[in-house]
Amino acid sequence: MRKLLLLSWLLLCSLMVWAAQRSSEDALSIARSFFMQSNSIATRNAADVQLVAVSSDLLNSTSTRSATNGNAFYIYNNAHSAYVIVSGDDRMKPVLGYSDNGSFITENLPVNILSWLEYYNAVYENIKNGKKVFAEPKLLIRKSFPASISPLLGEINWNQDTPYNNACPMIQGQRSVTGCVATAMAMILKYYEYPAKGTGHYFYTSNGVQYSFDYGNTTFDWNNMLPRYSGTYTVEQADAVAQLMYACGVSVEMEYSPSSSGAYSFKVGQALIDYFGYDENLGYIYREYFTSEEWMNLIKKEISEGRPVLYNGASKDVGHEFVFDGYDTQDMVHVNWGWGGVNNGYFEVASLNPSSPGIGGGTDIGGGFIYQQGMITGFQPPVATSSYTSHFYLSKLEVSKNEVTKGENFDLTITEMYNMSTTFKNGQLGLIAEKDGKQSALWNISLGNVKPNFGTKGQTFSNITVPSTLTDGTYALYLATKDSRETAWSRVRGSYGSETQFILTISGNKCILASFGGDLNLKEDLDGSVESLHNLYSGRRGDFKMLLSNKSTTSDFYGLAGVLFITADEDAQLISLAGYTQLELRPGVENKEIKISGNLISNLTEASKGIPAGDYFICPGVQWGEYVYAIGDKLTPVTVNKASGTSTLIVENARLEAKQLQVGEKLKLLADLSLSGTGNVYDKTLMAAIFAVGQGSTSNLHYTNVFIEKGQTFNLEMEIDPQIEEGNYYINLYKPELLGGYGGDPLCRLYFSVGPATGIKDEITDKDEIIIYQQPVEDVLYIHTSNTAQMISIYNLSGQELIRQKESGDKKEYSIPVSGLSAGYYIVTLQSVNGNTYRSKFIKK
Repeated sequence: MRKLLLLSWLLLCSLMVWAAQRSSEDALSIARSFFMQSNSIATRNAADVQLVAVSSDLLNSTSTRSATNGNAFYIYNNAHSAYVIVSGDDRMKPVLGYSDNGSFITENLPVNILSWLEYYNAVYENIKNGKKVFAEPKLLIRKSFPASISPLLGEINWNQDTPYNNACPMIQGQRSVTGCVATAMAMILKYYEYPAKGTGHYFYTSNGVQYSFDYGNTTFDWNNMLPRYSGTYTVEQADAVAQLMYACGVSVEMEYSPSSSGAYSFKVGQALIDYFGYDENLGYIYREYFTSEEWMNLIKKEISEGRPVLYNGASKDVGHEFVFDGYDTQDMVHVNWGWGGVNNGYFEVASLNPSSPGIGGGTDIGGGFIYQQGMITGFQPPVATSSYTSHFYLSKLEVSKNEVTKGENFDLTITEMYNMSTTFKNGQLGLIAEKDGKQSALWNISLGNVKPNFGTKGQTFSNITVPSTLTDGTYALYLATKDSRETAWSRVRGSYGSETQFILTISGNKCILASFGGDLNLKEDLDGSVESLHNLYSGRRGDFKMLLSNKSTTSDFYGLAGVLFITADEDAQLISLAGYTQLELRPGVENKEIKISGNLISNLTEASKGIPAGDYFICPGVQWGEYVYAIGDKLTPVTVNKASGTSTLIVENARLEAKQLQVGEKLKLLADLSLSGTGNVYDKTLMAAIFAVGQGSTSNLHYTNVFIEKGQTFNLEMEIDPQIEEGNYYINLYKPELLGGYGGDPLCRLYFSVGPATGIKDEITDKDEIIIYQQPVEDVLYIHTSNTAQMISIYNLSGQELIRQKESGDKKEYSIPVSGLSAGYYIVTLQSVNGNTYRSKFIKK
């Protein structure tokens, strides 16, 4: 899968989010930072920025003065050329407004400016008083599902290499792999064994080469497609699956390569409709525009109704397409990764991190496919009773007036709005006021047909009014779309914290429009701390551990999190957000441990320059809407050192913990690493490549990050799941120039052999009878079985029984404490009350 979006951070940040009431010193720091970061506003020195007014200076009436003895906002002039309005509470946007053409004049303020300032004062008062008068509209779908669903794809386990890629193009003498998008699509097509024939013809050009497929004249040979291609198979069986794979690839404009073929996920839905005749009401949606509860319910709805979910995500290395085809009682989804069955198992949606990624899956240090997630809904052959839902997303929505009377015109500005799903047909865009589940359209226009990933940018609509027919009360005010196939309006969605809807409050003839970014209160609901795991060096990788909590009982957080660096001087300038990870914090989560890694770059001031050596404070930071915020009230002092010189890596005492393994056992590579030369630090990635003796190339690659300081010895320990059969092998350790590549002389070469697993008696091996929750297992092994157990035992691979647990009662879920076991492979056996014994393998972390 191609990674479509770049991760970015806005420079305008709140510097002191840990204090709810913003002090004048904090506000001044924000104002100075704003002027410094604005391309159109020049700041000669700190003295240019002067406070000219606070809310209490301008709002004199009893009804509008702050009742909480604080300032709702601060106004600063930059000499006589510009001004900025800074909020008085860190739960509001840091910058409420600004002008780059003239200073703020406090005398004889126009009525519209006063009304605008009074609105912000009212927002401030509501926040200070803890008022919550609005509930965000939720997606209406059923919430009652079967407790668990076994994997729908069953034995279908396909991959990207031979024979699946036999029809894929040759590139510089090498056969291209199918691409993960094509493999994931093809597995679900095989599940349905539909269509008999395709529809139409398609061609495209990629890197100067034209690819085409005649769908209308192709009959897919479903009967000759095997669920798994291992061992022997006929030419007809190989041709059948290869033809399907190439058909899928062409339909999404696959960019072919021998190592990793890629395509955009948003193209899949329309391709299924146009060339394979699938239900025209299927859709494509992005994770970031739905709450955690909504998203999980959508997944369970699809699977419980017999539809495998085509899902995509990205790691820090690469994107990947795969299939969700089951779920368990713990809300873990069963993932078929499209790597021939390797790593298939149950995973949390928020942490899709296979231990040994296959073809095109990047590295095992990429952090999991947790970024840019999306999925196809309604993936099925045509069904007469299916229904269509339009899905658009929006970056920001603005109105020209925050207070109007009924019938008074105001303008609506859309920053960016795009169709995230399949082609939108002959539909409308409307501004909807919703109260008690009833939708009222204030305004609408025709949108016509909108292709996937198309939309509008920077468009303003005028002459919008609140009609006299709307009664008093509080409404959700949002943009919505309605395709010609829909009977109700579908809300245009914004990401977490974005300002894409309003609270409309009507009292008589008076209408107040207040921007709404969600129910989560960052100051009150989120808490956290961070610590560095080693000494820090300018421009080099920093590794951190964060603990984060969400004290809200109703609202979740979903966004990017990193480590904020703040100067340890009186100006407290925000210098950098180091590292990032996609973070999901469900309501009530406490002290969730997050590992963060990233280069120490001044990415919030001078891009691509290392953080200057010196003393700083660090704290957790999150992206919420347009801004980056500090989380928690604890600042941790750190020192950033200067990185200097050039280092040479020295590898000594390289060894394997065991040179003779059994099938299924892990391999542990050990070595002592140190530095020579003038450099004082080394922070690189090392790669271990496993070859069969006599083999010239391999895709069995494993990575680890190292951080070594001059004068120290780093004890390298790489625990590798080789996933190889019996035979003789060697492992090379490299300093790869690029991830996924190896060449030149290895740092070391070590030989080992793999023999058959021994000592375990012949029980029935049936993966459907013992389902193990997410692997690797940590402290407790959780299993599900369709058979009632009377005894559960755990063995090592030598056949030694380590744990025996008697069971009683009629139940299907069991838990076995395994915290005392060392990391490695084990076998769990279940003796059922009907006399059968079942076994399955698991990994202990």
